[in-house]
Amino acid sequence: MDGARHIFLLLCQFVNYLEVVRLPVYYPSEQEKDDPKLYANNVRKLIAMEGNLILSNLGLADKRVYHAALNDNSLPGALHQKDD
Repeated sequence: MDGARHIFLLLCQFVNYLEVVRLPVYYPSEQEKDDPKLYANNVRKLIAMEGNLILSNLGLADKRVYHAALNDNSLPGALHQKDD
């Protein structure tokens, strides 16, 4: 489903519920200041913990492969990982 269609369908609903949780400011440690990836990963874990969410290391390319497999579509070879 493309974004415009999703927004259109959302606007067609009479009621849309939204819950906002205000989290405290996250201050990075000295180690996190030196390593932005560590900082991002720790913030990601905190947000997942607050929202009772499961973390996944899958990206957009993985999502496209998954949806293509569901729809029996083929994808360009650029999205598939190389075998070393």
